[in-house]
Amino acid sequence: MGLSIKSVPALPAQTAFFARLRGHLPAHLSLVDEVADVLQLSTDSTYRRLRGETALSLDEATRLAQHFQLPLTDLLTSPSESVTFQRMSINAQPGGISDYLRYTASYFGQAAAANAHISYAAKDIPAIYHFLFPELARFKVFFWLKTIKTVEAFSNLRYAAQHIPNEVIAAGAAAAEQYLRMPTVEIWNDETVNSTLRQIEYYHDAGLYEQPADVPRLLDTLEALVQHIQRQAIAGRTLRHNLEVAPYQLYFNEILLLDNTILTAAEGHDRVLVSYNGMDYLHTTDASFCTEVKQWMRVQTEKSTLISQVSEKERNRFFNKIYARIEEQRRKLRQGHRAP
Repeated sequence: MGLSIKSVPALPAQTAFFARLRGHLPAHLSLVDEVADVLQLSTDSTYRRLRGETALSLDEATRLAQHFQLPLTDLLTSPSESVTFQRMSINAQPGGISDYLRYTASYFGQAAAANAHISYAAKDIPAIYHFLFPELARFKVFFWLKTIKTVEAFSNLRYAAQHIPNEVIAAGAAAAEQYLRMPTVEIWNDETVNSTLRQIEYYHDAGLYEQPADVPRLLDTLEALVQHIQRQAIAGRTLRHNLEVAPYQLYFNEILLLDNTILTAAEGHDRVLVSYNGMDYLHTTDASFCTEVKQWMRVQTEKSTLISQVSEKERNRFFNKIYARIEEQRRKLRQGHRAP
């Protein structure tokens, strides 16, 4: 009588979990080696877990999830119906903005190291650009903390540049350095610059500047930022310290109100950031969600006009409308100063 050998049933949730881990791993690294290192296991023991022959303990699953920054809930949910997000948020403390910007720099640094491409549907001017212009960055950070996040330490303050520490601007500049390293597609529309213009005007009308002379300087700096974007569009490259860095495409969309969604796409390393609460983001590497957003971005570029390197007439028309709005704000400001 022969012996029958029962095969050990694989663990489907565990197998799926390791598949997700593999998707988070740069192509040049070995999943076996990484898991063995994290769990301090032999290669043979690691293979048994990867094949689903040995169940992961809760402690092992937790250690792997933390190391790969993959939520444990991915073990429990159906990827077709649910998406797991992590968040990047500004804590309601004055120092929270520095942590947020350092995290952002790390996020874009990892994406750049993975040779990612960025697609950005810009409802507002991409926040990263403000940090190329420190005076405007200080205003935007003050506005975010006082008016959006209502941080208590700012509640009785009016805007002045000295209220924002240099370390905040340095952290934002480091994030900008990483962002500009990557090939970038940005989709703008007629409203993209308007929120910053309205914020500058709102603080003026509400008497929230310590020095009224800051208002024309902020408008000048905003115009300089727009000129920077225009130079990028002409060159078809991102610019840092007047040096061309990475391929850049700018699209003008006439029909859609955009939503500040960001896609960083790399081989096996896609991630989507979705904005909420003004400056906070939810982000995910869920493959089906990333694929859906990638398709949406593709459709939006097809329905938009490329105004970088080509379409000089459309590009000039787009930027001239922005400059006209800035000049209109200057005119209103001058009229206000002449009022009795």
